[in-house]
Amino acid sequence: MRTKLFTLFAGLVLMSHALAGAFAQDGRAIMERVDAAQYAENSMTKMSMHIYDSIHSNTSRDYYIQSLSRKGDQETFMEFVAPRSIKGMKILSLDEEVRIYFPSTGRVRRITGSGKSGSVGGLGGDFSYEDMSGGDRVSDYEFTLLEESGSQWKIEGIPIDEDISYSRVLFYIDRQKLLPVKIEYFTAEDGHTKTMQADRIEKVSGKFTPMLITMENHEEQKKTVIKVHETDFTVNPPERYFNPTRFYK
Repeated sequence: MRTKLFTLFAGLVLMSHALAGAFAQDGRAIMERVDAAQYAENSMTKMSMHIYDSIHSNTSRDYYIQSLSRKGDQETFMEFVAPRSIKGMKILSLDEEVRIYFPSTGRVRRITGSGKSGSVGGLGGDFSYEDMSGGDRVSDYEFTLLEESGSQWKIEGIPIDEDISYSRVLFYIDRQKLLPVKIEYFTAEDGHTKTMQADRIEKVSGKFTPMLITMENHEEQKKTVIKVHETDFTVNPPERYFNPTRFYK
């Protein structure tokens, strides 16, 4: 009897390990499909960023941005075009480093590693450089499929890269569109800190693209909304925008 019970227990343990491995493999495979579906060699986007100091506020600070990217968002360039107080600020994300040009001082600041968790442009918004800059998610995280419903996959991402500021990220993937429609961010110190929601999804050049993105900050009870006004995946961005010594000229 003891032998039979031990054999049954051992079999259940092996089965659970096999299932865990299968779910982990499925999570990675799904995220690879998502990245492939969302990949665009080049893109141009005109958008606005609206920062609300309270989740329930109707008043926001508004900024207008033009963005270029290439190599599937691995390299991105952003320029603030309004308001006048910030016009001309430029941000280049390249080779795992962020460079910011401040027109008021004429200087370029470099941000690397954990510094990329700061608010974009120091404007107090809820999107960090890490959130908005490109990156290879499949290489940066280990993925596990947690749940599978009729319309969504829920996938957990645990960072491999030590410079990533989050301890855990949950991706809610639309199974038909192969698009993250919600992302929940966790830190070891504070737990669930932020939630990003993608809405008003449109098909642009064959790709499902969110035109309204909200980042809610649960710690500070505020939010930032990005509205996409125009996007184009057929552009060929000039090289100078991605040159570290020329992007601000």
